Amino acid sequence: MLVCKLTNPSRIPCPFYLFTACSAALITLACSRAPWDVRNHGLSPRAETMSYREMAQDMLDALDAHHIERVAVIGHSMGGKIAMAMSALAPQRLERLVMFDIAPS
Repeated sequence: MLVCKLTNPSRIPCPFYLFTACSAALITLACSRAPWDVRNHGLSPRAETMSYREMAQDMLDALDAHHIERVAVIGHSMGGKIAMAMSALAPQRLERLVMFDIAPS
């Protein structure tokens, strides 16, 4: 599972090199790519709140909807924070966790 902002709130695509880098990492791991826009980004639904915990639960709900039990997660920037929240909510669902380019706090 690739967790990165594919688009920002203005629906401008993220730099292609970021998606390419994440995709290359997943291909190296022989994984399928399943990128999703998080709430309030791109074409995803709008919500009043968007905490990391809520967005992590959104990702877990998406996994459930697709009957996916365990995943390798690569999170970039805000996606890294969401990936960390996923690991706190459901550590048994994550096979691997890779985070990069995240702010320290």
